[in-house]
Amino acid sequence: MKLHNMKPLFPFVGNAWKEKKGTKSKRLASQNKKELAATYHSKHEPPFALASSTEKITQLMPQPPEETSNTTITKNVYPAEDDINEEKKSNDAFPSVVVNAKNQSIEVTPNTRLSDASEKKRTTEKTIQSCISNLSYAPTVPGYPLEHKKPSIEELLDIIKEQQDRLSQQEAKLKSQQDQIGTLSDPNEDLNYESLRKVEHSSCPFHSSLYKNVPQNNSEDVKKQKHEVEYLATGEKKNLLLSETIDQNMPRHEVGCTPHECHGALMEKKGFGRVANADSLSQQTRIEEATKFLRQYAEETGYFGNEEKMNERLKKVTSDIMCDGTYVHTPEELEFGCRLAWRNSGRCIMRKVSFSLELRDCRHITTAYDCFRECMDHLRYATNGGAVKPVISVFSQKPDGMSAHIRIWNRQLIGYAAYRRLDGSIMGDPANLGFTALCVKFGWVSPEDKSDFDVLPLLISDVDSGHENPKIFELPSDAVAEVQLEHPEFDLFSELNLRWYVLPAISNMGVDIGGVYYQTCPFNGWYAITEIARDFLDKQRYNLAEAVAIACDIPMTTLNVWQDDVQLQFHRAILHSFAKKSMSVVDHHTASEAFLDFHAEEVKKRGKCPADWVWLVPPAGGSMTGVFHQEMFNFIVKPQYRTQVDPWEEERIEVPCPIDTELIRSRSSFLFDKQACLFKKIYVYYGSETGKSFRFATRLASDFGDVGLGPAPLDELPLRVDDLKADDLIIIITSTYGKGHAPTNAANFAKKMQALPVILSHPVKFLVFALGNSAYLNTFASFGYEVHQTLERVGFSPMMDVQVADELMNQENSFSNLRMTLLDTKEGLLY
Repeated sequence: MKLHNMKPLFPFVGNAWKEKKGTKSKRLASQNKKELAATYHSKHEPPFALASSTEKITQLMPQPPEETSNTTITKNVYPAEDDINEEKKSNDAFPSVVVNAKNQSIEVTPNTRLSDASEKKRTTEKTIQSCISNLSYAPTVPGYPLEHKKPSIEELLDIIKEQQDRLSQQEAKLKSQQDQIGTLSDPNEDLNYESLRKVEHSSCPFHSSLYKNVPQNNSEDVKKQKHEVEYLATGEKKNLLLSETIDQNMPRHEVGCTPHECHGALMEKKGFGRVANADSLSQQTRIEEATKFLRQYAEETGYFGNEEKMNERLKKVTSDIMCDGTYVHTPEELEFGCRLAWRNSGRCIMRKVSFSLELRDCRHITTAYDCFRECMDHLRYATNGGAVKPVISVFSQKPDGMSAHIRIWNRQLIGYAAYRRLDGSIMGDPANLGFTALCVKFGWVSPEDKSDFDVLPLLISDVDSGHENPKIFELPSDAVAEVQLEHPEFDLFSELNLRWYVLPAISNMGVDIGGVYYQTCPFNGWYAITEIARDFLDKQRYNLAEAVAIACDIPMTTLNVWQDDVQLQFHRAILHSFAKKSMSVVDHHTASEAFLDFHAEEVKKRGKCPADWVWLVPPAGGSMTGVFHQEMFNFIVKPQYRTQVDPWEEERIEVPCPIDTELIRSRSSFLFDKQACLFKKIYVYYGSETGKSFRFATRLASDFGDVGLGPAPLDELPLRVDDLKADDLIIIITSTYGKGHAPTNAANFAKKMQALPVILSHPVKFLVFALGNSAYLNTFASFGYEVHQTLERVGFSPMMDVQVADELMNQENSFSNLRMTLLDTKEGLLY
C-alpha cells in the first residue's frame, strides 16, 4: 500500500534553498535554483521512496553523483517548490518527517556503481549516518518519537514496515466489514461502526472535531475536481468542489442531464422522480443512508458527545433494520432531518432560515379526523397572529411497498376552488379545477353563492377506511388567515375584490431522511410577493393582467411595457396590504440578498451549495436581483423534500369533469350562437411571419365551432368561385412583413387573385383584420389594405372597413374588440 502526502526524510528535498556564509555552498546557492535542482534530480535516484518490506535501504536512498568533483552540498540546501512537485511525481510516497538538523556538509563521492550489494549498502549507510544527526521527527507518523536522535537504519526500516503492515491490516479489515454489511443475517451480530465511519472518500463536508480521523481526499484528486464559479456582480471567482467530491458521504441522485442535453428546466429530474406507494429500499441501502445521516447529525450537533454513544446508536439502528426492515427516528433526529432537507432544497430561495423550522411530531396519529385536527392546529400555530413561523407536521412514515397510514390529497392545506362557466371560462383558481371536481365527487357541497375565492375542504384518507375513500373536512374560518388586497395609490384596485391566504402550507410532498420516507408532512414558510402576483397574473391562473392595468390606469401599449408595470403595481399592492394587516411576506430583492448570504455561508462551510438557478431567480426583477448574477451548481442530495404520485392516481380514481356554474358568463368572453348566425360557413385565413396572426386566427376559428373552417394560409384562398356561396364569410387576419411586403405564406395571394373573374355573380362577404406597427409610418398595415382592395376589386363584398391592430397600442385588446364586434349577441355582425 502506498502512503500519500508525506514529506521527504532527507535534506536534499524539502524547503527553500539556503546559503551558508564562508563555504562553497554560498557559490552554489547563487546559481539558478531550478537548474541546480534539475541537475540534482537527473543524477540521483528518488529520495526515500517507500517500497515493499523486502526492499533494502539501498533502494530508498539517493545515489552519489557521477561527477568526480569534490562538490560539497550544504545539508540545509533544498530544491525549489516547483522542483519538489516534479520530484513527487516520480515518487510514489514520502514519509511525513520534519527535518531539523544542524547546518553541516556532506562529502559527495563519485558514483562508482558497486557490483556487490553489501558493499553498496555499507557506502550508503556511511552517508546516511553523517546526515541524520539531531533529527526531530513530527508525531504525524505513528511510531516516531518526538525527539529521536540518531536512529539506526534498521530502526527506520522497522518503523516503515510497521506502518505499512498497520495500513494493510486496516484495509483488509475494512473490506471484510463492508462485505459483512451486505451479507449480515444476524441482527445481533456485532459490527465495527468505527470502520464503517472510515470508509474511503466518505468524509462529511460539514467538518467538525468529533471525527478527526476521517480520511480526506488526496489533494491532487481534489484539485482536479474543482470548478471555477464567478460572482458576476463583483467579478470575484472561486474554485468550488464538485458534488462528486464534497458530497460522497451522502445519498445523491442524477439531475437528468446528458452529455448533449441540459434538463435543468424540467420539473422532475430523471432518476429522482415522484415517490410511489410501491417504492421500497433494500436493507443494505437503508443501513447505508441511515449511517450517513446519523453521522452527519452527530458531526453537526455533537448530540452523541463521543464515538462510543454514536456507535451504540448505529448498532441499534442496524439491528432494527435487520429485524423490522426499518427504524424510528428520535424527535431530535427527525427535526434535524427536516431542517437539513430544507437546507438541501436547491429550488428554495429562503433557505437562510431553514434551521428555524419547528417540528410538530404527529407520528402517533392514525385516523383522518385526528390528522385534520392536527392540520388545523398547524395552521393556527404557524400563522402566529401574522408573524408566520416555519413549521412542519410529520405523520407516520411510509412502509416499503405501500402507502403511509395517512394521506392528505390537497396540494396545499389552503386553496381556492374553481368552476367552469357556460362559456368555457374559469371562475376561481384554475390550478384547482380538477381537484374541486374530486371534492364534489367525494361529497363536498360547493357554496350556493360561488365566488373566485371559495376555500376548498381537506381531503384526507387513512388505512382503516381505505385510501380509495377519503373523508371531507371543511376548514374553520379561524384557521384560514386571508388578506384583502388594495393599492396604496389606486382606489379602483379595491374594486377588483381580490384576496389571498397568508400561509403557503405545502401538503403533497414528502421528506426523505436517512432511508426513511415520510409521505405526509405538511410544512410552510411564508410567501414571497412574486408567488402571489403570479397566482393572479399568469394566464393559466387568474389571468387578471388586463383588469389590473385598467384599475391602475396603465395604458396597454407596447411603448409602455404595460405588463411589467402591471406586475410592479401588483407587488406594491401585496406589500401594502400585508403590511397593513401585519402579516409576514417577503419581497424578491430581500429574498435574493438572503440567499446570497446563505450561499456564501454554505460554500464556506461545506465547499458548495445545491442551487437550481432556473427556480431561484425571481420571476420579477431579473438582473436587478443579485441571485441573477450568481453562478451555481445544481445537484440533488439527501435528506430532501420530494414530489410524489397523487393519491387518486395511486388508487386509479378518475378525475371527474370540472364543475359547471350557471352564473353569468365572463365579461371578456362571447358565446357563438350557431342558430342565429347569418352564415353557413366562415372561412378563416391568415398571413403570418412571426406567428401572432396565426394565433389570432386559431382563436377566432375555434369561436365559430363547426361553422368555422380553418385557419389556413392566405395563399390557399379558394380559386374556384363556384365553391363560395352567398351565405359564406371570409375573414382574413394578416400582418405586414418588412417595408410593406406580404408574409411568406401570403406571398402568392395577389397572383392567385388575378386569376379570378373581375365580377362575381354572387358577391361573398369578407373582413380583413390587419396587424402592423405604426412606427413604420409609410407602410403601416399596408399589406392588409392591399388584400382588402384586391378582394374588393374582384367582386368580394366588404363587411366593414379594414380593422387595424397596432403593435404599439395593444393588439390583444384590438383583437378582443373584433371578437365583440362579431359575436356580441345583441349587436354582433354575425347575427
